[in-house]
Amino acid sequence: MILKKYKSGRGHRCILRCDVCSYQFDKIYAIIKDNINHCCSSKCHFILLGKKRKELNNQKSIFKKFDTEQECYWLGYIYGDGCLIIDRGYKYISVICKSSDKKHLQKLANWCSVSLNERSSFDKRTKKKYFAIQMRITNELDCNLLQSKGLKSRKSVLSMKIPNIDKSCIHHFIRGYFDADGSVGIFKRKSHNDQLRFSICNGHPDILENIAQYLRFKCNSILTVNKHSSANCWIIATAGNSVCYQLYNYLYQDASIYLKRKQQIFEKFYEKYT
Repeated sequence: MILKKYKSGRGHRCILRCDVCSYQFDKIYAIIKDNINHCCSSKCHFILLGKKRKELNNQKSIFKKFDTEQECYWLGYIYGDGCLIIDRGYKYISVICKSSDKKHLQKLANWCSVSLNERSSFDKRTKKKYFAIQMRITNELDCNLLQSKGLKSRKSVLSMKIPNIDKSCIHHFIRGYFDADGSVGIFKRKSHNDQLRFSICNGHPDILENIAQYLRFKCNSILTVNKHSSANCWIIATAGNSVCYQLYNYLYQDASIYLKRKQQIFEKFYEKYT
């Protein structure tokens, strides 16, 4: 547990209480800021590791066969906005979204029986402070299962693909992924009707190509993965009211879980023009 943060001549440091023996010790803050467990020695670390392994016997996984909307949607969402963290033998999944989507992430947190935390960061480029919402899945069974499904421990890894899930639920997975890393918007045109635009953008070209293949087949549309102007970023993008309507019908087929603000853009647009 972090008791106090302070600044010294050697940089930012903190005083911690050991999670095992309660001994108070001092460390450089940058070394421990992302750790969820704090131990004063390797002995305490191995004691805590033993306790965690005993607790594992009583844990139950919330993910099972990946043949339901709930499991496949949240798997897609975690693929987009989540990351597997491996820290000194411990695993946990961190999922982060912007503060305005807190209610949506709360649904996942409720399902996983965990709490949300608010975190802030300062962007040197824009010189603005941004707030985000984070949750952690610490159930080791779920961490191991999602890792076996292809969730990587580093967001920079390029070789992520759509995992092996029930074929009838792939559109739920893609919708979750879209809610995490996608966007939909209305392009205003003076001489023509407004046009809907759809895109998914991130640093994983392999999974984007998988998604593009499914959408091309299911929606009879031409979708390609292209290098984005941003470094290490690829994008699926299309525009047009007809093709976006097909994407909307496919992604939201039998859907009860979705990010409301994106779904409403589709819904309100087609209510106006159909």
